[in-house]
Amino acid sequence: MSKLSSRWAIRNLLLVAVFCCAVFSTRPARAGDSVPDWFRQLAQAPLPNYPEEADAVVLLDDETVTVTDKGEMYVNYRRVMKILRPGGKELATFGTYFDKDTKVESFHGWSISAKGQEFELKDKDAVESSPYNDGVFSDIHFKVMTAPAVEVGAYVAYEWQQRCRPYAFSQRWWFQERLPVKVARFSIQLPSDWEYQYRFGNWTEKKPENTGGNNWRWEIDDVPGIEREADMPAAGSLEGLMVVSFYSSSVAQAARISTWNDVAKWANSLNVSRRNVTPKMQAEISQLTASKADTLEKVRALAYYVQHQIRYVAIEIGIGGYQAHMAGDTFANSYGDCKDKASLLVTMLHEIGVEAYLVLVDSHRGVVNPAVPTPWTFNHAIVAIRVPKNVETATLYATVDDPKLGPIMFFDPTSEMTPFGMLPAGEQNSYALVLTDNGGELVKMPLLPPPVNRLLRVAHLELTPEGNLQGEVEEIRSGHEASLMRAELLNENRDKQVKHFESFLAEFLDHPRLTYANISGLDKYDEPLVLRYKFVATDYAKTAGDLMLVRPRVLGIKSNDLAENKKRKYPVQYATTSIQSDLVDIKLPAGYKVDELPEAANVTAPFAEYKSKFETKDNVLYYNRSYTVKDLSVPVDQMGELRTFMRGVAADERNTAVLKKTP
Repeated sequence: MSKLSSRWAIRNLLLVAVFCCAVFSTRPARAGDSVPDWFRQLAQAPLPNYPEEADAVVLLDDETVTVTDKGEMYVNYRRVMKILRPGGKELATFGTYFDKDTKVESFHGWSISAKGQEFELKDKDAVESSPYNDGVFSDIHFKVMTAPAVEVGAYVAYEWQQRCRPYAFSQRWWFQERLPVKVARFSIQLPSDWEYQYRFGNWTEKKPENTGGNNWRWEIDDVPGIEREADMPAAGSLEGLMVVSFYSSSVAQAARISTWNDVAKWANSLNVSRRNVTPKMQAEISQLTASKADTLEKVRALAYYVQHQIRYVAIEIGIGGYQAHMAGDTFANSYGDCKDKASLLVTMLHEIGVEAYLVLVDSHRGVVNPAVPTPWTFNHAIVAIRVPKNVETATLYATVDDPKLGPIMFFDPTSEMTPFGMLPAGEQNSYALVLTDNGGELVKMPLLPPPVNRLLRVAHLELTPEGNLQGEVEEIRSGHEASLMRAELLNENRDKQVKHFESFLAEFLDHPRLTYANISGLDKYDEPLVLRYKFVATDYAKTAGDLMLVRPRVLGIKSNDLAENKKRKYPVQYATTSIQSDLVDIKLPAGYKVDELPEAANVTAPFAEYKSKFETKDNVLYYNRSYTVKDLSVPVDQMGELRTFMRGVAADERNTAVLKKTP
């Protein structure tokens, strides 16, 4: 990940700094320290009741951006919170970031305990920390404070001022977040000859109030928090936000950024000059492609090289958070971050005559809002490759036919476990900004069809007269189903891999014992991943007199209770489309025959379908089922259909076959 995400990433990175810095102590604050009148007044104001999920409420979130005649920018930020429940006590730790182009000119914090004691923290009480760990070297640092006496009923406030060197005169205002916000306020103070333009996303437009001169303020009251729900869309795709850009002909770098083409021109101007080719790079390109018979195989070879031979290491200093390093340096060093790897691949493809483009995306589906152009909505960079003429695209699932660019295939050289022709789950069905020589355009990336993401589980089992179950299982995984499992197993030692098999069996069997485990294709990302294992499970079948009850669905579960609980606020989000199948045969014990079989299931909904089948032949019970996810999202108004669908699936998964002793 890179600085591309701006404040969206900063919010998440701050959480890292909070936990890292909580172990440090600040100057012991003393009861009786002074707090500002504005804080005390907010703490004394009455409040309505808030949902049980809210650990705290933000009484004030106030940001002011000031631009000078010379194009310098200052940001003043003020925040006040009340702790409502024990989970909100972590908000006692707060902070702000800085780098070589951003100076924190002042930083203060205060708290008022539930008993009314007042505490003050000053700039010298802050602890400095880096938010990154392995794989990233950045000049972003945090100043962090921890306020004392923060329990349920306490109040916390802080404010800071930054002096910034803006890379682009565009600001993104998040006025909605996890916590409810009583008052959210955003102001801009511009020189008289400057102009501004704003757009809202996920929210009804709110017009600004003129506060004198060329100064403008937006204020929104009683903003509900984004509650956490299982399998909900990315929070960034739900939060209300506003983007404001300001521009002036009197300052060279203050170009207007109000369309996606403007954003693309800005990003392209930073990166187009980074594609230098060195003699050693040319030699490597020749060696990688010399034996390849056609253009597509050459493209595949270069893509594989950048994906697997260039390590992910991010060195992001200043503008380097948004600008790729020189392609020659990335090649020589054999490492780089997402935009370095993408820029290198674009450079190498150009050398063999294949057009390719740097692409800005967000790794979380839905975060890029097509109605709100801004440079700060991206956190990742990939590549769009123009598919050569006469190339069959049937197996290049990540291809779209763009009206302007023609057929282009998206490829993520950072995602090592995603095969050529496919896309990671979070990038599918989401918007990408393709950077071209003339600027760029926003393009919807494709949704891969269900058969690409496949799980086929084949089990050959045997049931003993005592009710014990034993046998062997083979799982064949492809696409996203393979990537998930590879991510879990690839870097683990043998003992931990075996533990994975044992834990999986223990989810569905009472007394399982793993007797064999094997993995093939673990590091062959273009091939299916195959897991084979054998087990013994005692007391699997339940006996009642001369009857024995057997559950044909031995392993795996597809049902869930997402629609059974309280009324949902947000859609249910699936990671990808997929097809998941079980083919199970259970050899029945001697002296028993099938007395009763469950009915087959056939459950359908707009977003998924589930089918099962039971039959017996030659004293073998056969159970086949298939679960297909056809769409990624289940809207709130389809929760009733989801509930009905999952109840049908759950009933099939609980079904038992009845065996009876023969005379």
